Amino acid sequence: MARLLFYSRRTALPLQNSFCTSWNSVAIHSSSSRTFSSVINQLSREGEPRTAKPGSSLVSLRCPVTTRHRRSSSFARWTTYFNDRNSQHTAASALTKPHSLQGVFRRGCSSAARSSQRQDDKSIGARSVQLGSDQDWIFPSNGLQQLADSNNLMNDGTALRQELAEKGYLFIRGLHDRQAVLNARLAVLEHIDKVNGDALDLTEHELREGVLDSRCGAGCVPFMEGRNSITHSDAVSNVLESERAKTFFSTLFGESVRTFDFKWLRGIHRAGYTGAHVDNVYMSRGTDRLLTCWQPLGDTPVEMGTLAVCEGSHRLPQFATFQETYGNFDVELGKLQGTGWFTEDPKEILAFGGQWKTSDFRAGDALIFTLRTVHMSTANQTHFARISCDTRWQPAAESADHRYVGDIVGHADAKFGVHAKEKEAGTGEQDDQLRTGVTMASLRQAWGI
Repeated sequence: MARLLFYSRRTALPLQNSFCTSWNSVAIHSSSSRTFSSVINQLSREGEPRTAKPGSSLVSLRCPVTTRHRRSSSFARWTTYFNDRNSQHTAASALTKPHSLQGVFRRGCSSAARSSQRQDDKSIGARSVQLGSDQDWIFPSNGLQQLADSNNLMNDGTALRQELAEKGYLFIRGLHDRQAVLNARLAVLEHIDKVNGDALDLTEHELREGVLDSRCGAGCVPFMEGRNSITHSDAVSNVLESERAKTFFSTLFGESVRTFDFKWLRGIHRAGYTGAHVDNVYMSRGTDRLLTCWQPLGDTPVEMGTLAVCEGSHRLPQFATFQETYGNFDVELGKLQGTGWFTEDPKEILAFGGQWKTSDFRAGDALIFTLRTVHMSTANQTHFARISCDTRWQPAAESADHRYVGDIVGHADAKFGVHAKEKEAGTGEQDDQLRTGVTMASLRQAWGI
C-alpha cells in the first residue's frame, strides 16, 4: 500500500478557501518508491481522482500499487490534477527529488489569485537545479530568481511595451488555452513515437506521459524544427497561431502582426539544455522589432528544463561590448562552427551584469523576449521529454528574415543551437560547411570578451 498525500498550494488555508473560482489545484506526492502510473490507473478504474474534503488542508488516502518502480529510488513521481467544474485533467508528470516540489500549479484563478501567485511561487521551497552546464544553482534564490508575470498589463499595449523595454521580457501566465496546449503535446508525442519508436518508454507508461526510454540520449528525440507536418498540424497550429496569440501580439505591437512560418519545435532529452545566447545572431536580416515567444507544451517545472532570461542584458551599459561584438554577429555568414551560444556557463554572463530569472511553467504559459535578451535553459533532470516551441512575431508591415518565411528552402536541418550540439555529441562530426568555420572561442578572444 502506498500512502498518498494531497497538498494544498496555500497550506495555511483549507482548499475551499482559495481565491480560485474553481477547485484549487492539488498534488499527489507519493511516499513510496513504487511507480505512480499504477496509482493513476487504479484511481481511474475507481472513478475520478479523489480530492481533499472541504475544510481540510491535508488529507490522505490509500490505494493499492501493483507495478514495481523501474527508476532510482532517489526519485519520486509527482502529478498535478487540475479540477474545474466540468472536467478533470491529469497533467504531465515529472521525476524529481522527493522534497523538490510539494507546491503545484494553480489554474482557473481570478485576478486576485494571480496576484497571490507571486507569493505562492516563492513558498514552494528551494530546489537544486542545473542552469546550462553549471549544476551549482538553487531555485528560487538571489542567483536564480522567480519571474514576475505581466498579466496585469495584458490589455494595455503601451504598458506592455514599457515593461518589455525595461526588463527585456514579458512572462505571461495562461497566454494559450491550457487544453489546446495539452492536445498539442499529445500530437507531438505521437509524432515522436512514429518517427522513432525507441524514443519513449511505452512498456509501463502511457504515451501522454512522455517518459523517455532509458537508452534515449542526445540525438534520440527526432528533429522537428522548420515547416513540416507536425509544426503545422492542426493540434500544434491551434496553439502557435491561435487567434488568442495573434490578439496578444497585436496589442503588444499596437498594429497588425505576422509570425514566422518556421517553428522551432523541440523535444529535449534528459540532461539536455540550451546555452546562453541572443537570438539576433540567428535571425538579424529583418526588422529589429522581432520578438521570440517560448512556450512549453505541457506543465514544465524548472527541473524539466525551463527558459531563463538575464534581466536587463538587452540594455545595460555593461553589456555594450557584448552586444556590439557577439550580439551583432551573423553565425551563418560568419561560418561559425558549433551552436552559436556565447557560453554554456551562466556565471560568465553575470560577469557583465544582469539577473538570471526563471519559473515553473504551466501549460499555456509563455515567455516573450527581445532579439537582444540573453537567455538559456535549465537542464532536463527528469525522465521526461521536455517539449517546447519557439515562435517569432513581428509587425506585419516590417521586413522579415527571408530564411524563415515561405517555403524555407535550405533550412531543413539543424545548423546551430541545441541540435547542432546533439549532432556533434552523437557522431563526433559536423557538416563540411561548419567544420571549416571559426569557433566561438576564437571569436571571443578576438573580441576581448
